[in-house]
Amino acid sequence: MKNDKFRNVVIWGTAERGKITYNLLKDKSEINIIAFGDNNINKQGKEYCGKKVLGISDIVDLQDLDCIVIASQYSVEIYDQLKNVVKVPIFVDVWKLLNIPIYVEISEVLEMNATIDISGWCNAKCKWCATGIQNRENNCFERKYMTYNKFKTIYNHLINNFILYRFNEIMLYNWGEPFLNPDCLKIIEFLSEEEQVFSISTNASVLTLSSKRDTYKSCRVFTFSMPGFSQNSYDRIHGFNFNKIKENIKKYLENLKSCGFEGEAVLSYHVYQFNLDEVCQAKEFAASLGLKFVPVYAYLADYGLTEQYLSDTMPYELLKEVGKDLLLSHVDKLLSEMPDDFHCLEENQIYINAEGNIELCSRCENSVEDYEWGSVLNLKNYKQWKDIRKEMLMCKTCRKCKKLGIGYWAFYNPKYIN
Repeated sequence: MKNDKFRNVVIWGTAERGKITYNLLKDKSEINIIAFGDNNINKQGKEYCGKKVLGISDIVDLQDLDCIVIASQYSVEIYDQLKNVVKVPIFVDVWKLLNIPIYVEISEVLEMNATIDISGWCNAKCKWCATGIQNRENNCFERKYMTYNKFKTIYNHLINNFILYRFNEIMLYNWGEPFLNPDCLKIIEFLSEEEQVFSISTNASVLTLSSKRDTYKSCRVFTFSMPGFSQNSYDRIHGFNFNKIKENIKKYLENLKSCGFEGEAVLSYHVYQFNLDEVCQAKEFAASLGLKFVPVYAYLADYGLTEQYLSDTMPYELLKEVGKDLLLSHVDKLLSEMPDDFHCLEENQIYINAEGNIELCSRCENSVEDYEWGSVLNLKNYKQWKDIRKEMLMCKTCRKCKKLGIGYWAFYNPKYIN
């Protein structure tokens, strides 16, 4: 370590991760491990790896403490305990990178999330979605998906290079339907074994059930996406059998309960002009199953169409068709409220497609300029990722998106309230 700013260190955690961190640091002449920390009162006052174990009150009184390194699976909870009682930097176990002068405080990495699109295709025919449009035009022939082995390689690369942490949420979807991936359950089971927080969203057209007790124990949110609550609405958008979808949702929920799920189950109802009279029925259906009901205005899930609409360059006939399907009267007011210094909520998120390449963001489909930024496996550390992300945020597409308010519309698109 070239910088002796953080010489006197307390390692918080006396389980296996604490020992691993201790062994990594103990022979570094520029580091002095002064103690361990732990919330377990039965360990406090005793020794671990030859060092005294302290509690929070003991840590506060230390005069020569330069920083704390959290070496525990409960990093977030411990950080919340310590951040208001100590004035020194608090780090996660990034110390394996001692040969690189990088120090990342947990307050920064807490904001990091990831989207890994494990399926490169979708079977729905959503009229105003980039993948749905391709399906309607029979242009979506390649049924790509990320294999279990490739996913595991990418995940371990992100974790081992401290680009991502187990408390950072991984969303297993973007443009594709995750359960079309034949390895989907293996990937989910792997994440739960790793105690990695993840979320998943599905159109419930494919029923893939697990028989393992802990498959969904690390799943934070499980979302069902619906374009209406009748066969007529499904014929207009997804193109699936409505009754089958309802049955699949029920079976998924039963399976989730038997497989360790303790997260939030959500029914995301996309509100169109033609399904307004179905909102109440959908809400009752959600309530009967214990689902959180989230009705949101459907929007243009296609960067090119959104750009045309907001820049007033959309062809008149297409604009009329959009107006017949989507509720858009709120958009002008919404965008007028966008602050001048608005920072996109995707700035601290890494997007990875089914081929393992970095995507610009969730707004951009593969036909958009600046879409792809190389293999995620080329990233060597967190600093390199931040440098690349900074470059991405200055690209032509990003600047245009900010100017038009595309990201602001997507992330602040309000719930439908009648």
